[in-house]
Amino acid sequence: MTDLSSLVAKLEAATVPTRELFDEIGRAIESADSKFSLFRFHQLLGADAFLEAAIMLVPDGLPWMVRFSQPWDAHHPYFAAYVQRKENDQEDAVCRTPALALCIAALKARSKA
Repeated sequence: MTDLSSLVAKLEAATVPTRELFDEIGRAIESADSKFSLFRFHQLLGADAFLEAAIMLVPDGLPWMVRFSQPWDAHHPYFAAYVQRKENDQEDAVCRTPALALCIAALKARSKA
């Protein structure tokens, strides 16, 4: 199990994904998961493909979902994401972008793996 709580806290405070934050996440995952390709992850970040990079963070074989949720008002849309670890056990996140929401849920799932 990898403690990713400090990275989750940074993501929850973020309003937009940044290469610097995702790079920090990628390096943490690479050190804990020999199958994770930091090179491919960086290629996606270089193309501003943050959602695709977040998908790479979901542990292998686990179902996940990202959806647009109704905003509290027109100026505050948000996205909800989950990664399902087991039946009736999922990690949820709500954030301002789909990439941030999925990244948070994926890191929470990895922390409990």
